[in-house]
Amino acid sequence: MNREIQSYSYVNDKNRLKKEELDEDWSNVIFEKNAYQSFLDYLCSLKEQKYKDFVNKLIPQVNNMIGIRLPILQEIAKQVAKGDFEGFLSHGKTQYFEEVMIHGFVIGKLKNISIEVIQEFIRYHVPKLDNWSTCDSFCASLKIAKKYPKEMFDFILPYAYSNDCYEIRFFIVMCLNYYINEEYVSIVDEILQSINSDEYYVNMAICWAYTVMFQIDSNRVLQFLNSLKSQLETKQNNRNLFILQKTISKICDSRKITAEKKAIVRSYHV
Repeated sequence: MNREIQSYSYVNDKNRLKKEELDEDWSNVIFEKNAYQSFLDYLCSLKEQKYKDFVNKLIPQVNNMIGIRLPILQEIAKQVAKGDFEGFLSHGKTQYFEEVMIHGFVIGKLKNISIEVIQEFIRYHVPKLDNWSTCDSFCASLKIAKKYPKEMFDFILPYAYSNDCYEIRFFIVMCLNYYINEEYVSIVDEILQSINSDEYYVNMAICWAYTVMFQIDSNRVLQFLNSLKSQLETKQNNRNLFILQKTISKICDSRKITAEKKAIVRSYHV
């Protein structure tokens, strides 16, 4: 998960977007069919093979990547969000990893639009999430959850009970970004414990969420770890063992947690 937390953003500090890198302005484009194809052709022209090779090592399951740096994707999304975003987002059949990323960033950058309309765009976009990077980047862009916490929590809640790996992960990552706080921590904890999935990227997200939760409510997380340990002492369960070990590992890797608390967490190893 450390590589997941890095996500697609590891380029931010070393590779700032320069104005001359983006030689098209998409804010004034009407995205009918031909214009959208021109947009895709433009994306392909931005390909950096070495960059693609590097990122593919972080997201090996992605086979439709062009190889475009994150600041460029964000700048393109910023331009689209100022213009014909409805026409742009209406092109729902996506071909490229970066295309999905931009669609998500556009939704996250929309302003002066009702929460109900934005939720419809989100609902339309979530099924396109098929890897941890597009999922996590989309969640991070949905700052609207800070403005409308209740409305957004009610909206994302059904995804916790989906059968799709990345729909469940969408719920979890939204929670660890916006809902692990005094008001929501209890219900988030309850829902996380109710999720029963063998999917690696679901369970890693759960471990990540409890690591974040530990920083605001360590006793709650210790109770969770103790419950897992107790269950494992009576009955072997590979999923519970995985979550226990990974959560302990991630908490102990955190620089925000004291050595004393890490020692307590390590005592829950089985």
